[in-house]
Amino acid sequence: MKPSLRTPHEGGKQLEEDSAFYQTLVNWIHQGMPFLQEGAPKLTSIEINPSGGRLLKNTAFQLQVIAHYDNESMRDITHLAEYQSTDKDLLEVSHEGQTQSLDRDGQAVVIARFSGLIAESRWIIPRVTSTKDLTKELFANLSTENFIDTYANDYLEKLGYLPSDLCSDSEFIRRSALDATGCLPSVEKTRQFLSDPSPDKRKRWIRDLLSHRWVGDYWANKWTDLLRPNPDRAGIKSVFMFDQWVRDCFRNNMPYDDFVRSILTLEGNNHQAGPAAIYRDKRSPEDRTVLFSQVFLGVRLECAKCHHHPFEKWGQEDFYQTAAFFGSVAQKGAGVSPPISAGTETFFFRKGGEVKHPRTEEVMQPAPPGGQLNNYPETSDPRTAWMDWMLHPDNPYFAQAVVNRVWSAFFGRGFVDPVDDFRTSNPPVHAPLLEALAQDFVKNGYNLRQLMRRIMESRLYQLSSLPNESNVTDNQYFSRYYRKRLPAEVLLDAVTDITAVADYLEGLPQDARAIETWNFKINSEFMDAFDRPNSSSDPPCVRINQPSVVQSLHMMHSENLQSKLASEKGWIETLINSGLSNDATVDEVYLKLFCRFPSDVERSIAVSSLLGGNARAGLEDLVWALLNSAEFVFNH
Repeated sequence: MKPSLRTPHEGGKQLEEDSAFYQTLVNWIHQGMPFLQEGAPKLTSIEINPSGGRLLKNTAFQLQVIAHYDNESMRDITHLAEYQSTDKDLLEVSHEGQTQSLDRDGQAVVIARFSGLIAESRWIIPRVTSTKDLTKELFANLSTENFIDTYANDYLEKLGYLPSDLCSDSEFIRRSALDATGCLPSVEKTRQFLSDPSPDKRKRWIRDLLSHRWVGDYWANKWTDLLRPNPDRAGIKSVFMFDQWVRDCFRNNMPYDDFVRSILTLEGNNHQAGPAAIYRDKRSPEDRTVLFSQVFLGVRLECAKCHHHPFEKWGQEDFYQTAAFFGSVAQKGAGVSPPISAGTETFFFRKGGEVKHPRTEEVMQPAPPGGQLNNYPETSDPRTAWMDWMLHPDNPYFAQAVVNRVWSAFFGRGFVDPVDDFRTSNPPVHAPLLEALAQDFVKNGYNLRQLMRRIMESRLYQLSSLPNESNVTDNQYFSRYYRKRLPAEVLLDAVTDITAVADYLEGLPQDARAIETWNFKINSEFMDAFDRPNSSSDPPCVRINQPSVVQSLHMMHSENLQSKLASEKGWIETLINSGLSNDATVDEVYLKLFCRFPSDVERSIAVSSLLGGNARAGLEDLVWALLNSAEFVFNH
C-alpha cells in the first residue's frame, strides 16, 4: 500500500497497481510469502549483453541480462535487474537497461545486479571519432622500454590519448630519487647525471637508486602506515618492535610473500616478534579479517560483516568464513590496558577455536573470499592454508593488490583507485597491464625492488607532467605524469638536507631523518601541517596528499625554517664563505633545490638579489622564496 501510495509514504510512488511487479507481490503475499519455492531451480550466474567494447560518444543502445540456473535453464531478467554506471558523466543507464554514452571520453562500466549476483559491461569511449585525428603512425613511432609501454600505448591509442613527451633529465633525476628513496639527489650526483651523454644513464641511475641507503626506510613507512597499531593501545615497546621489524624487512628487500606470511601466520610475543603488535591491537578474528583483507587483498570486506556488500558480491558468509581463519589464534600474557599497555603477550595456534555466523549461529569453516580450500588438514593452522590460497597462480587479488599500491606510490594513483577497493563496480584502468605486472612480479619472486625498477625504467613513468592537446583532460589513464605533493617526512628531510640544519626528533639519534620516525607522538609541527598520518585512528591510514592553506602559511611563516636559513652552521653560511661567484652560487641553489640550472630570466633575478650591501640576506630570501614554490613542494 505504501509504494502504490494508497497509504502516505515519504518514499513516493514506486509501484503502479496495474503493473506486473505489483501483481507479483500480491500473489506472493497470498501464497504465504514463502522464502523459497520448493523444487525451484537455483540461480548460478547472470550474463550481460553486450559485454563491452568501443563506443562512440552520444550513442544509445539496449542492454540485456540473462539469468542462468542449475537445471541449465535461462531467463531474460533485463526488466528485473538493477543497473549502475561507474561513471555517470560518461555513461548513463536507465532502470530498464537503456544505455547512453555522453559527450565525454574515458572508460566506464555498467554493473547489473540480480539476487546477489553481478555482471559487468565494460566500455571505452574514445576522445576522437576517427583514427584520422590520431594516426597509428604517431603511436607506432613511440619508443617502448618494456612491456609496460606496450600495454599502455595500446590502451591509450584506443582512448585517443597521445602520451606526453619524455621529461627532461633534471625532472627525471629529481622525480626518481624522491619516488624511490624519499631523498633529493646531491648536487654532485645531479651535475654528473646532467653532463653524462650516455644513452643508458637513466637505467644506470635507477639501478644505483635501488641500492640507496634510505630505500628501505622510505618504503617501510608506506607499510607501517597500513599496519602500525596505536601505541596507546598496543604499547610503546610493541609498536617500536614492529616498526623496526618492518624496516629490517624492507632494508633487506625481503620477498613480499615472505613478509606477508610472517604477519599472517605469526606465532610469538610482542617484545620479540614484530608482527605480534598487530595481533595485540586487532584482537578479534573479525578485526583481523577487515585489516588483512583490505591491506593484502585490496578488498574491503567490512560492509559484509553486517549485511550483503552493496557494491560487490560479498555477503556475511564470505566475511565470517574468512574470519574463521583466525578463530584458532590464542593468546596468553598481559593484555591491552590503554593508555600504557605494557607487558608481554604471546600469540599462538591452538586447534579448536570457533567463529560463528552472528545471525544463524552456524560454526563457520575457513574459506577465503570468493575461493575455497582444497585438501586442508583440520589439525593444521588454517592461516597457512589462507596464505597458500593467496599465492596460488589463479588468485586474482594478492599480487595485483601490492602491484597496485606500488604503482600508486610512483604515479600518484593506482590502476584501481582507491588502492584498497578492488570490486566489480570500481574496475581498474589498464586492466591487462595490471595483470601483466602482477604476473611479472610473481615470476620474479615477489621482489619489490625489481617491481620498482620495472616501473621506473618504463617510458610511461618517464613522461613529462606537461599535457599535450590530446591528453589535457586525462587524470587517470597515465598518459602523462601527475604532479604530487611530497609526503610530510620527505619534505621535512628535503628542507633539512638543503639548510643542513636538522630538527630535533624526540627519542631518535641527533642525526636521524624524519623518515625514521616510528611514532606519531614524536613532536613535529611541520609534519603535522603536512598531514602525517595519526595511528590513533584505525589502520590502514590514508595519506592526504592535497595542498592546503595551512601548509602554505606554515612554510611562509615558520620561525623554525627561518632560523635554519639564518644558522651560522647551515648551508647558506657555507655558500657565503665558499668564494663562489654570484652566478655559480645561483647555479648551486637551483641544482640543490630543483636539480636543474636556472633559466636566463631566473638567473638575472636571483643574481640581482645577491647584489648590494647584504649578500647573505639576499641569499636567504632567494632560498626562502624557492622553498615556498610549487616546484619545490611538488614532485613533477
